[in-house]
Amino acid sequence: MKSARPTRTLMNKNIARQADDVTPVAAVSSVAAVTVQCLVFLLPFLTLITNAGVGLCSFGFLLAAIWCHRQGLPEFRRHLNDIRGVLTAFAAACLFVGLSVLLHGDIYLRNWEKPVRMLLAVTALIAVLACRPSRKALWWGLIGGAVGGACLVGYQRWVLHIDRPGGLMNGITF
Repeated sequence: MKSARPTRTLMNKNIARQADDVTPVAAVSSVAAVTVQCLVFLLPFLTLITNAGVGLCSFGFLLAAIWCHRQGLPEFRRHLNDIRGVLTAFAAACLFVGLSVLLHGDIYLRNWEKPVRMLLAVTALIAVLACRPSRKALWWGLIGGAVGGACLVGYQRWVLHIDRPGGLMNGITF
């Protein structure tokens, strides 16, 4: 009876090798790679602390995708079959809301923001595929945003005396 151990070990080594492959693509400049790395850090950090964090980082990823599109688009095309359904759903939602805004006078243009933002999330994917930022940036952004958000809440609660949601009834209490 053959042992499955060598196959499993080889598979684990291949997975580990793929997981450690976080170096930027050679054709991407180091400035672009550092910029995308900073954006990956800032997305969770600013989202947890400010209201405008997602919008600012979305705009930054759009600019980074324009900057790195030569390297990012071929990588994106390799993954297109995997995400085609999601992109189709985002495009359909964007088209539906766009038609609703154009055809009905009582629907405001601001209702178009979220579907467009969902569709433009592709720009973040293109920038990340082009520059391959480290996962540590994302995790440190989450940690920094959680600590910064907790400090902000403590300041608002005990120094500024602003009432915050509390108790066990709210899912997110800070």
